[in-house]
Amino acid sequence: MIALLTAFSGAFAGACGAYWIVNRVEGGKQTLTEIRNVNAAIMLVASVFETHFVQKKQHFHELKTSYDQIKKAALEARSQAAADERLPGHLFTFSMDFRSFNPVPAPFEHINALIFSQMSVSARVITLTTTLERTHNALNTLVEQRNAFIDDFKKNRDNINHDERSALYFGFPNVAGHTDETYRDMIDGIYGLCDDCIAFSMLLADELTAYGKQLADRYGRKAPVIWKMDISEAQGTGLLPDLTQYADYLSIPAEKAQ
Repeated sequence: MIALLTAFSGAFAGACGAYWIVNRVEGGKQTLTEIRNVNAAIMLVASVFETHFVQKKQHFHELKTSYDQIKKAALEARSQAAADERLPGHLFTFSMDFRSFNPVPAPFEHINALIFSQMSVSARVITLTTTLERTHNALNTLVEQRNAFIDDFKKNRDNINHDERSALYFGFPNVAGHTDETYRDMIDGIYGLCDDCIAFSMLLADELTAYGKQLADRYGRKAPVIWKMDISEAQGTGLLPDLTQYADYLSIPAEKAQ
């Protein structure tokens, strides 16, 4: 009887040990797979960052800067004309920057598939992911709206005099005293949304890297290297947004969503 109990105890212990080993192996495989998914997501988010940073560097920074400079000069000319009745109201001449831009694609279908289906991430990562996609779409929509505004203006340019052009372009009151700030708001909105896309992609990439390191610690010394988005070249341009303006997003819990 004693021998039978001893044999049973040994068999039970062996079974428990085997079960623990199998679970540990399977858990290690799952962690390794998630690490690889995290690295893939970081790479895709980095492509979103690159897309919007190039947009700002090549197009939107100049668009916004030149617009603000010309508008400032136009305001000064209007003030001079108002102070001296001898000056004509259309003294200031300017060129309209009516370059059109194309909406840009981004791999959100793949990003969402990885983050929402292949990872167990925090509420912060979820919020940043959805906010980045929504902001990217809003930017593309505004770019398309500006293109439509430009097309409409060009079709009717022969019927628009100098003062009306100034009013439409800069958001000044027209001869009837009405103000249309549509185009001005488009310029400000495009610039601001592009900055938001850059900032959200930076924050999301950092969160994914931090999560990847947690997984690597869990996996052990043979874990793959966790990727980190390289923004060193962008840092020297002075074009990166101030991340302190996005501090509210860092107050979102970093614990895993239940």
